[in-house]
Amino acid sequence: MSASDLYDKLVEKYLSSVKFTGFSAESLHFFDDYPIDSSLSPEWWDHQKSTYEDYLKPEFHDLLRSLISVVTCFDKGLEADVAKCLGRTHDASTRPIPYRWAALHSANTDKRIDVQFFINLTSLGLRVGIFSGHHGFDTNAWNARQKRIYSKRVEIFQRYRELQDLGFEMLHTTKSDHASKSHGTRYTPENHDELYSSIAKLQQISFIKTLDAKNMNSDEICMEILKIFSDTRSVYQLLQSSKYDSYKRNLV
Repeated sequence: MSASDLYDKLVEKYLSSVKFTGFSAESLHFFDDYPIDSSLSPEWWDHQKSTYEDYLKPEFHDLLRSLISVVTCFDKGLEADVAKCLGRTHDASTRPIPYRWAALHSANTDKRIDVQFFINLTSLGLRVGIFSGHHGFDTNAWNARQKRIYSKRVEIFQRYRELQDLGFEMLHTTKSDHASKSHGTRYTPENHDELYSSIAKLQQISFIKTLDAKNMNSDEICMEILKIFSDTRSVYQLLQSSKYDSYKRNLV
C-alpha cells in the first residue's frame, strides 16, 4: 500500500482505540531549565523528580502505549511491550539525560542496535522519525547496516529527498546540544555519495521531524506521529537487516 493509504488505516484504528490524553504543561516544559553545565544536572533532577513521576513518566508512557496499540495491528513484528521501548532517563554516569525518548523497534531485538522509529521529547519540541546508529554493545550490527546503506545509497538518497520536502532533517544532536537548546548539526547532502559519507562519518542515520507539541492537542500529536510513521516506513524497510521478514512486515 502507499504511505497515504497506510496513514488512513492507522488513523482509522487510532480513532477507535483508547487514545492518548495529552501532555500537561509540566511535561512539555520539563526540560526547559535543564542546566547547560551537566555537572549540575543531578541537583536539577532532585528538584524535578516528583514532577517526572507525577506528570512526564505516566504521560509519556500513555503516548507510547496508545501508539503501540495502533501500529502493532499492522506490523506484528514490532515490540508491543511499552517498557521495552522506553529509553533510559540517565546515562552511564547516572546523570539525567536532557530529553525523554522511546523507540518502536523489532520484537526480540535490542533497540540500541535496531532501526528505530524514534520519539524524543525535548525542550525544542517532540522529535520523531527514523534513527539507527553505532553502539558499542554490538559493533558488528552497525557495520552490517552501514554496508547495506552503501548498497542502497541511491534509493535511500531518493527517499531522503522526498522526506526533506515533507520537513524532515538529518540531524546529529549531542546531549550538550540538547542542554543548550540546540538542534545540533544539520546535514543536507546533495547526492547519494555525500549522504553515505555523512552517515559513515557520524556512524548514524536519522530522518527527523520536530513537532511543536506545546501548541498541539493530544489528537494532533498522535495524528502527526502516525503520519511520520507512514512517511518514513519505506526508508525503515530499506535499512533492515537480512533477518527482517519483508514478506510479513513490509507495509508500503
